[in-house]
Amino acid sequence: RNASGKTSLLEAIYLLGTGRSFRTTQLNPLIRQNTPSFLVSGLFQDEGVPATRLALQRDPQLTRFSVGGVTQSSASSLARTLPLQIISPDSHFLFFTNTRHRRGVLDWGVFHVEPDFYPQWARYQRALNQRNAALKARLNPKACFAWDRELAESGERLQGYRRRFLEDWNTRFQYYCHRLLGSAATEIELKQGWDATTGFTQALDKERGRDAQSGTTHVGPHRADIALSFSGQSARISASHGQQKLLVMALRLAQMEIFSRNTARHCVVLVDDLAAELDPVHREQLMHTLSGMSLQVFATATETGLVETQGWPSHKVFHVEQGKLSEITE
Repeated sequence: RNASGKTSLLEAIYLLGTGRSFRTTQLNPLIRQNTPSFLVSGLFQDEGVPATRLALQRDPQLTRFSVGGVTQSSASSLARTLPLQIISPDSHFLFFTNTRHRRGVLDWGVFHVEPDFYPQWARYQRALNQRNAALKARLNPKACFAWDRELAESGERLQGYRRRFLEDWNTRFQYYCHRLLGSAATEIELKQGWDATTGFTQALDKERGRDAQSGTTHVGPHRADIALSFSGQSARISASHGQQKLLVMALRLAQMEIFSRNTARHCVVLVDDLAAELDPVHREQLMHTLSGMSLQVFATATETGLVETQGWPSHKVFHVEQGKLSEITE
């Protein structure tokens, strides 16, 4: 039934793989009233990989991560251990209305297939934060722009990784669009965050006056975005509500295929309230497509018949009531 805790189960798995919630930007609201903290723990095992205990603990002041009993400095260790994607009732809404979310969708794929992406991203963020702090403090130009070389080198590398990933992603995206939507022409476009006709160093130089006046950096990979075209127009305008859902699903499917092909590992997919997402024909198409991929899927629904399991080599059904889980063995 609704409000029985199905989504909370998926949220717990999502926390273990990302360090954050897909329902709120803050973790403190997830702490039960009159309790000091929450703890989520799970055992992850993949073919050829030893079983690994993942854990995340949150109190009002601090989040702690651990992998295999070893404390981690960031959630990136969780993400590398437990690669996952989510398809939820508001996935398409977030994608088409939130630039940061779209950038995160892109970077999920790059992060998992390009080992140097995260170190370069961390390097870029350090330089960007230092530059913005100097700009905000109205320090002299030499101090403000001392980080430009570091910013430009790491930023160019980040965009190179993104461009290479996008070429493969575009091809597989079009394949899954054909599977789910038919033959409509689709494409992913990368907007790199500065004028594409110039290098990043030149773009930084050009914007120095505006940056100094406003106290922030206006160009760079942190301003990157992606856009979808559908039948030759922006999907945000030309695609229907249902088509937008399928387009975002195709993006996810393409990323997961690329991940499995490049890493020989498996991905976890969370599908929340499948019946709310799709009509019966597209539900069957989605589940049939997922069954042919190297994935583990957790799908929630209010009735067992709403989740198509034909074609799956194995599956289990669980009943959730008042936050408690029990397997249905019939």
